[in-house]
Amino acid sequence: MDLPASGSMRATRSRRALAAAVSAVVLAGLLGVAYDLGIRVNVQTRSVPVPTAALSPEDVVRAYVEAYDHRDFTTTSAIYPNGQAAFSRFRAMGTIRHLTIVESRVATSADLAGTFPEAGHSYYRVQVSFDYTGLTGSDLAVDDGPSGSTYWLERSSADRPWTIADEGFKVGLLRSSVRRRESDMPRQPISTPLAPSSPMFSQGVRSGPHLFVSGTTGIDPRTGEPAGTTIQAQLRQALVNCRAVLDAGGASLDDVVEVGILLADPEDFAGLNEEYAHWFPTDPPTRYVARLGPVVPGLLVSVRMTAITT
Repeated sequence: MDLPASGSMRATRSRRALAAAVSAVVLAGLLGVAYDLGIRVNVQTRSVPVPTAALSPEDVVRAYVEAYDHRDFTTTSAIYPNGQAAFSRFRAMGTIRHLTIVESRVATSADLAGTFPEAGHSYYRVQVSFDYTGLTGSDLAVDDGPSGSTYWLERSSADRPWTIADEGFKVGLLRSSVRRRESDMPRQPISTPLAPSSPMFSQGVRSGPHLFVSGTTGIDPRTGEPAGTTIQAQLRQALVNCRAVLDAGGASLDDVVEVGILLADPEDFAGLNEEYAHWFPTDPPTRYVARLGPVVPGLLVSVRMTAITT
């Protein structure tokens, strides 16, 4: 026979229920704040072996992606010691499928430009494609679909395992219907009679959305002579020539992202800026000005450009 609860027992139960409710609200609030900050609590679902020296660079990349996908942060840290292991622990929420090796080769000096490779170390470059879905941060949503990444690996000797030295993540750059390397993009030389030409170089080259314009002087293509004796006149003609090459390649000055200028006489810098300001009055592209190396009588300036079109 159950006895009726006393007033003190009912009060104790009420306090416990209230405390549990308050704890649940506080926990929910903390989780909400954590979510807004991009913090994710991931549970390691599988252990991926740390690569040995016998494993190829391609297999090391496969192991890294698999470990990353399964939240195996011990293995990811071992493969990519300078990477984002701690960052990944809380923010890696995506799912990676259909990993494909797009390109695998020994890294060249061009790949390592801007870095400081260590003497005696070996370097490798592996580019992959995969389907990715999920969130990589608090508000950066990545839809299901093809993506890719390029990994640069290194090791100090043949008895050491390959590790990832750097990574370049590119979302949506590789399409599932056309998975090709940027190096496979057709190289299209650009030619126009409206700008000076030479058998030593192309006036311009288009590769994908990029259009590269060779260094162009202030020579008037109609006469084959400098357009004038002042920096303003020659710069004006050089820019006209560059614009002609851009037009021939399907671009315009509005598409230019970088301008390089070689100046024969540093004393002409003020006059150069005076003319240049008329061509890019607002939101100008990036620019550099350097000393023109070879001395060519009568020539004061050479201009090159890079444009990107959609």
